[in-house]
Amino acid sequence: MPTRQQETRPEADSEARQQIQQGLHRLFNTYFYYPRMAQRRGIEGIVHIGLHLSADGEISGIHLSKGSGMAILDKAALQSAQKITLYPESSRLLQGKSLDLIMPVKFQLTNG
Repeated sequence: MPTRQQETRPEADSEARQQIQQGLHRLFNTYFYYPRMAQRRGIEGIVHIGLHLSADGEISGIHLSKGSGMAILDKAALQSAQKITLYPESSRLLQGKSLDLIMPVKFQLTNG
């Protein structure tokens, strides 16, 4: 018979994954840039960046998982993501495991 801890583990993993994704987005936003040329031309889109997060918080394997269809946005998202090499806060949430993630990066012009 499974123990109570085993029964709740998938939920705990999901919560940890969500916390890690939120933290990575905050970290990513410190390096995010929206190319001026794309802004001037009204280019918007969503780029999906794949990455590997090791148990100790090291980030590697950054790659384009799904492009926006606009090379300028894809390149900007990759360049921004490649500036992130470590997310130490994740190590306590990963509990000795590594994690592969897809991080959506939204390029959107504000109205007004």
